[in-house]
Amino acid sequence: TTMEILDKLCMLLMLQFCEAYNNRDLDKLLSLFTQKATMIGTGIDEYRIGSKEIAEQVKRDWAQSERGTLKLTSFLGPTGNSTWAAGNFMAQ
Repeated sequence: TTMEILDKLCMLLMLQFCEAYNNRDLDKLLSLFTQKATMIGTGIDEYRIGSKEIAEQVKRDWAQSERGTLKLTSFLGPTGNSTWAAGNFMAQ
């Protein structure tokens, strides 16, 4: 069905995010987001809207570690008429 295809595409997007993050490829990572994308981290100051703020967060993350990586641990794909998906990631 269309929803199954959309779900798989969203999952692929999350995995591509991990790959770009782990390779510290900012250009690739940002190419996965729209200008209105939202990224929420675990810190109180880690609520980012838009590619500029997402870039600032990712650069900050990378500055805090030499080899930090992300692994997708769970995924919630779009349902009904929603146009969003969410992933839970574990930092290592």
